[in-house]
Amino acid sequence: MAALLLTSACFAQSPTDLFTKAPPAVDEALRARVAKFYELQGEGKFRLAEGLVAEESKDIYFEADKRRCRKFEVVKLNYNEGFDKATAVVNCDTEILLPPKGLVKVTLPLTTFWKIADNDWYWYVPPRDALDSPFGHMKAGPGDGSGGGLPQGPSVKDLMKMVTVEPAALRMAMDVKQVRTVTVTNRMEGPVELELEPIAAKDVTAKLARTELKANESTELEITFTPGGSARYGSSEDVRVKVKPTNSEILVRVVFLQH
Repeated sequence: MAALLLTSACFAQSPTDLFTKAPPAVDEALRARVAKFYELQGEGKFRLAEGLVAEESKDIYFEADKRRCRKFEVVKLNYNEGFDKATAVVNCDTEILLPPKGLVKVTLPLTTFWKIADNDWYWYVPPRDALDSPFGHMKAGPGDGSGGGLPQGPSVKDLMKMVTVEPAALRMAMDVKQVRTVTVTNRMEGPVELELEPIAAKDVTAKLARTELKANESTELEITFTPGGSARYGSSEDVRVKVKPTNSEILVRVVFLQH
């Protein structure tokens, strides 16, 4: 079905479009298959979802851990030039274990691989020695080469680093009022919420221009120092921002020097 739709749709596109954007019918067919796969996963109907798995990847599928998404959104489909293979990036609302907090609700970007077989799209696991994903061409690490495990997005550790602040340190004169700004950027595939944590010192205040950031958006964090008579030379103050849903923390260190 998808192969036939691909053939008919290609004639309506220019040569340039052919290699930059999938024909609408092909895109719709893949999007529907990806959505069906995650719907069945979310409902715990793993054997029914097996019907959307390529024959050579069925053993890997059954042995792999299954992540249930309470909600999901297909955010990106990337195709090869022939439009017979693709990667799908899906934002998955789920839970992860973050010691010592326990289970935490997060939005994870998950990557799966798809190819056309028997005139339809099927989930599959490519060879471990070369994985093409939205994060680029990836070489596999040491292993048995069997391709075991579900290909997914960044690890939890990587996710904790995907919201950044620049610069992460400021130098301020200890006897002059100053207002400085730093930039907070969300490099995750999904949205995040920012929450300023209380600052113990009375002479340092902070304000976020925005507390919600979509994927790849940035905002300014304004930090104000008002001299209050206390000795500040050589001391420092940390401004902390909590990031949800990962519950990670970004920090700006303010160091005080002589004017």
